[in-house]
Amino acid sequence: MGRSCSGKLLCLLAAICCCSLEHTSAQSADLNIVGVISNETSLTTLQSLLEPSTVYALNNLTLGTFFAPTNSAFAAVPTRTLNALTENATILLDVLQYHLDATETLLSQNIPIAQNISLLMRNSQTLKVYKSQDGTVTLTTDAGATARVITADLVASNGVVHIIDGVLVPQSAVNMLDTASAPPTIVGVAQGQANLSTLVGVLPPGVVTALNGLTAGTLFAPTNAAFAAVPADTLAAITGNATILLDVLQYHVYAAATVLSTAIAADVSTPLTMLNGATLTVYKNTTSGV
Repeated sequence: MGRSCSGKLLCLLAAICCCSLEHTSAQSADLNIVGVISNETSLTTLQSLLEPSTVYALNNLTLGTFFAPTNSAFAAVPTRTLNALTENATILLDVLQYHLDATETLLSQNIPIAQNISLLMRNSQTLKVYKSQDGTVTLTTDAGATARVITADLVASNGVVHIIDGVLVPQSAVNMLDTASAPPTIVGVAQGQANLSTLVGVLPPGVVTALNGLTAGTLFAPTNAAFAAVPADTLAAITGNATILLDVLQYHVYAAATVLSTAIAADVSTPLTMLNGATLTVYKNTTSGV
């Protein structure tokens, strides 16, 4: 009799535990991918970066796998990259989409051991996934960086979230970062100077293209005041004749080298062959400058 009651009690406890586990699982599955991310306190940085189009895409998935970087992962990202994510919508979208495989719900148990598999991510770039014998899942970007899954299989109603210890930056975003951080062209520098607006206004497309195409070059840029000091009839003749304007503008461009003032020898006349083929003599006085 005692044994019978004891057996029934164990069965009852097992049934209660089983029901409890099923309920927890059902609660988790009630959240979609965005809901799962929003429910994790370690993902608040990611939450703040999810822009509307990504949220819309995630909400409309019927299946998908999202690799979610932790707050610590974002904190470890170089400042330049983190600034780009908050300031450049194109780079942000590319990086976020590289964390999403919208073609399958990939649970950790379905990743083969000791095999490299490739996932085609939402930004059309490839991400490699590898699971070692001890079950550690490592992700390798197409730029060669790695991140590990530290919490796997947060199952959502429309996919699964794996929490990772690194931010996945695809090569496409690396290329955009390099372009964004490159110094401005000669024309870009001129455009950024308010006192060179007259010069910028008379630059014809051909000269702009030539200046932007230089790998090294020096522009001697006349100020607005310098243009204002030119006799009106002379200025009209220059700006009104494309051939004369081109000749004058090219006479301000030394395309053979980037000449810094510190590299000009003092008290020596230095002849430079300008872009129009004529010679310009540069002289640096130790007192008054170039």
